[in-house]
Amino acid sequence: MNRQAEHDIRRKTKVLAHAKESGNVSHTCRRYGISRDTYYRLKRQLETEGPEALINSKPCPRNPKIRVPKNVEEKILYVRRVFGLGQLRISWYLHRYYDIKVSPNGVYGVLKRHGMNRLPPGTQSDHQALSNVMRRPSLAIRCRLMSNFYSSMIRLDGVSSDTNILRSMMQREYVR
Repeated sequence: MNRQAEHDIRRKTKVLAHAKESGNVSHTCRRYGISRDTYYRLKRQLETEGPEALINSKPCPRNPKIRVPKNVEEKILYVRRVFGLGQLRISWYLHRYYDIKVSPNGVYGVLKRHGMNRLPPGTQSDHQALSNVMRRPSLAIRCRLMSNFYSSMIRLDGVSSDTNILRSMMQREYVR
């Protein structure tokens, strides 16, 4: 028996013992924050099935049939490691390039199981990277994003010593 099971048994027998000592079931239920129906159910379980019946059980067993297949799980983890995408974009990526349909919540479940549900602290999205560069006081460039039907472009209205930063960002496709 694990520690959690022992804790469940100890806690529930404590409730039953308190009711037996005080002789007042209503007072005991109010004190421990349970209903009288729960108290009598616990009492009946203890009398009929013994202390093992007081262990909290999960509401339903795990269903491996609805779990993401192993090969898809490996692709999800690969895309996360290589590209650093979030769950929605991983779902789109798999659908577009591999013709695999996985919901974003399914992707999240896989990432959570492997401890990769959060991006590393230094990772930024494209939008955050652009806004951080634009907020720098040393960068004396005012950018206007102009979007037309086909693409977006940047028009520079000033000259600065930090234009190389902006060029390298454009090469890395931070600005699309």
